[in-house]
Formats: sequence, C-alpha cells, structure tokens
Amino acid sequence: MGGPMAQNLIKHGYALVVYEVYPEAITPIQDLGAQVAESPAEVAQRTDRIITMLPSSTRVQSVYAGSDGILSSIKQGSLLIDNSTIDPTVSKDMAALAEKKGCVFMDAPVSGDLDWTLNY
Repeated sequence: MGGPMAQNLIKHGYALVVYEVYPEAITPIQDLGAQVAESPAEVAQRTDRIITMLPSSTRVQSVYAGSDGILSSIKQGSLLIDNSTIDPTVSKDMAALAEKKGCVFMDAPVSGDLDWTLNY
C-alpha cells in the first residue's frame, strides 16, 4: 500500500529515503528517484519525517522498536506517522517509546477498502 503513496510524493517533488523488506517492491520507486536505505534505522538516520504503512502489529513493533528499528537511531524532534491498521495498544506503546526519544508518533491508520458507498 505504501508504493502508490511514495510515487505520489515523488511526483509532487518530495525526496524520499525508503526501506522495504522485499527489495523488488522498491524498484519502481527507486526508478523514480527514491534513495534506498538498508534498514529502518538508516531511514531514521537520514531523515526526520517518517511515514510507515505496515501489514501487522508485529511488523510495526519490529520496524520501530527492533534492534535495527527506527527508534534505535531516531533524531530528536522527528515526526513519525504510522498508517498501519493495527492493534491500538501497539500504537500507544510506539507513541510512548517515541516520546521518550523526543519525537512525535501519530497513529493514522488507512483502510484498504476504498469502495465506500453512502446511502441516504
């Protein structure tokens, strides 16, 4: 789900540093000019605004709080926006850890269902 968002950001002139567990998924974004990092920690070293969109609570915990995670090398004052649709308790835990590092963590889940119909 993050690929289209990344492509749109690049299209509007934003420079991106990206990381993906599956390197082949990054190729289209890299071809548009995104820089590729070797780990979530490297992304945090190279930028101070990070958007994540991950498939599970476990993956969010790993990407943020793992040994090579974002919070291991985050800069104070960084903004972290997580678009993962996960357990709210995990989001609260990540927000508390980010706050200890002097950062802001925003929980902004995205639904995969874009076929919304309003009936009046």
